[in-house]
Amino acid sequence: MLKIAHRGANRLAPENTLEAFQLAIELGADMIELDVRLSHDQQIMVIHDDKISDLSRSQINQTSWGHAIPTLEQTLTLIKNQAKIDIELKESHTLEPTVALVKGLKMISQVILTSFDRPTVIRLKQKYPAFKAGLIIAKLQNDELPNLLAQALEYDIDALVLHHRLITADLVLQVKSANCQIYAWTVNDKKELARLATLGINGLATDDLTIFNQ
Repeated sequence: MLKIAHRGANRLAPENTLEAFQLAIELGADMIELDVRLSHDQQIMVIHDDKISDLSRSQINQTSWGHAIPTLEQTLTLIKNQAKIDIELKESHTLEPTVALVKGLKMISQVILTSFDRPTVIRLKQKYPAFKAGLIIAKLQNDELPNLLAQALEYDIDALVLHHRLITADLVLQVKSANCQIYAWTVNDKKELARLATLGINGLATDDLTIFNQ
């Protein structure tokens, strides 16, 4: 099971910063999850906040976040060859520039691109089949699962990234039958970690990497 650092080691440093990512690597993260958005001047910025589309990169770093907001290029350069990377696309129009950057840095094998937006994930697999893609799911009705798994098979979606409370033994079996990996988010409790590990999930995102310590 992959140890996934949710926005880096965000309890030890500000989330989605180079410091948080470096600390996550030092703490043994197998994968680092981060969020990206486009600035007004079309820079791919690593940030969860949705209030940057009207700001340039320089304006973003003059605001009151209290720390530098890294670009995706800076972040990928730091993490390259040290951990896998889950890049969550917060907006559909970030797909193409993100793909171009990852290709340019020759990091396709190290990256999975994920999104809550199903059309974005499908577009990714149709246009860029060499890339791994994951669909993030916060809520799921029982009658939705067959259609979801059919689409996962049809479009060769690589992973379902599920809120941990949705995950049951039966769901894991069904997801794996669709040739999908299954990742859980966001778990900060050792008992829940143990439950999910027993079910055989492929990765678990946490704010606290020490929960993996015995």
